[in-house]
Amino acid sequence: MDLQNLSFLNLNYNMIKVLGQSVFKGLKALERLSLYSNQINHVDDNAFFGIGK
Repeated sequence: MDLQNLSFLNLNYNMIKVLGQSVFKGLKALERLSLYSNQINHVDDNAFFGIGK
């Protein structure tokens, strides 16, 4: 699935625990990311690498 034009990603209430390396890579148009009410206990240093232009 090609999501490079996705501008808004809502991942609320998904019990996400870890944001791994480059997990959002390729989301070049992403302007808004919502992670409300998850169980995130670790965010990799490069988790957001590759977001945006």
